[in-house]
Amino acid sequence: MNADNLAHLISLGMISVLLMFSPFFSRLVRIPPSVVEILLGASAAYFGIIHSLDEIFYVLSKIGFFFLMFLAGMEVELKGFIKLGRSFIKRVFIYFFTTYTLATIIVFTADYPPFYIIAFPVMSVGMIVALLKYYGKNQIWLNMALKIGILGEFLSILALVVVNGFYSHGLTFEFYKTLFIFFIFIFFIFMLFTLARIIFWWFPVLKLYFIPREISMNEDIRFAMMLFFALIAIVLYLKIDVILGAFFAGMIIANFFQYNQELPKKLHDFGFGFLIPLFFIYVGSTLDINIILENKYLFIDSLQLMGIMLLLHLCAHWMAHRFYFKNLLILVLGAFSSSIPLTFLVVTATLGESIGAISRIEYFTFVIAAISEGVFFVFIIKLLHFLASWYSLKMER
Repeated sequence: MNADNLAHLISLGMISVLLMFSPFFSRLVRIPPSVVEILLGASAAYFGIIHSLDEIFYVLSKIGFFFLMFLAGMEVELKGFIKLGRSFIKRVFIYFFTTYTLATIIVFTADYPPFYIIAFPVMSVGMIVALLKYYGKNQIWLNMALKIGILGEFLSILALVVVNGFYSHGLTFEFYKTLFIFFIFIFFIFMLFTLARIIFWWFPVLKLYFIPREISMNEDIRFAMMLFFALIAIVLYLKIDVILGAFFAGMIIANFFQYNQELPKKLHDFGFGFLIPLFFIYVGSTLDINIILENKYLFIDSLQLMGIMLLLHLCAHWMAHRFYFKNLLILVLGAFSSSIPLTFLVVTATLGESIGAISRIEYFTFVIAAISEGVFFVFIIKLLHFLASWYSLKMER
C-alpha cells in the first residue's frame, strides 16, 4: 500500500470517528446533529486531523450532498398538494411573491450581490421535520410550515439550477441552450409522471416488478439507488445541475412507491447515518477558523443575514396567513420554523461559492448563519411554544 492510499484510509478512519461521536455530542449539548457535524469538521480541520483537500473525502461529501437532495425530493407527494385546494394555492402564491419581492428590494437597496435574491428566501424541510418529531403533528403552525417548506425547497432548487447555468455560461448562447434543455427536461419529467400515473392506475401490478411487496433481497434499496444514479447520469449528460436529477429521483419514489413504507425509513437511516453527515463534516472542514476569528465582522454579517431571512418569513406569513391564523403568536412560530433552512442554506452557500456568485468570506457568513439559526431559532421556538401553551391554558381557565 502506497503512502497516498494510507493517508486516505487514515483520513476516512478519523472521519468515521467523528461520525460515531456526533450524535452523542448532539444529545449532550441539545443542538441539531448537522450543526454538531459542521463544528466537529471545523475543529478537526483546525487541528490537522482531517483535510478538505482529500480527494476521496471530497467525492463522498458530494455524494452525500446529492443524497440530501434525493431525500428532499421524497418529501414532495404531489397527490397531497392537489387535495389542498385553491385557498392553499392562493396563500402559497402570496407567500412566495412576498418573500422574493422583498428579497429583490433588499438586494438592490442594500447593494447585495444578485445571488442573495435566491439566498434570502431559501427554505428547507429538514429542521421542520425535526420540529414535528419533537412537538408532534397536531401543531397547525408546523404543518403549514412543512407544506410551505416543501414547495419552497423545490423553488429554491429550481432557482439554484438556473443561477448555476447563468454564472457558468453568462448571457451566452450556451446559457440559453442550457436553459432550453432544462425546461425540456422539466416538461419531460412532468409528462413521464402523468404517463406513469395512468399506466400504474390501469396496471398497478407493474410497480411490483420494480419493488415487490415482500422484500427478500433488498430490492427496494437497489431500485432506489439505481434511480438515484440513473437520473444523476442523465442530467450530467444533458449538462443540467446534478441536484435536479437527485431531487426528481426522490419524487418518483415518493409518488409511485408509497406502498413500501419501510423504504423511506431505510433511505433516511442510510443517508443521515453516513452520507449526509459526511457532507456536513466536509463543510466544517472548509471553514478556516483563523480567518473567521480575525474577521469578527463575519458574526455581525451572519446576524444581518438571519435577521433579513426572518423578516421575509414574518412578512410572508402575515400576508398569506393573517386571516387563517388569528393568533399572532402562531404566525410568529410559523415564521421562525420557516427561517431555519440549516441544511439548504449550507447547500446554497456551497453552490454559490463554487460558481463564484459569493466570495469565500461570504461563504463563511452563510455557514455561521446556518449554525446560529439551528441553535438560537430552535431555542426561541421552544420559548414561544411554552408561552403559547401557557396562554392557551390560562384562557381555558
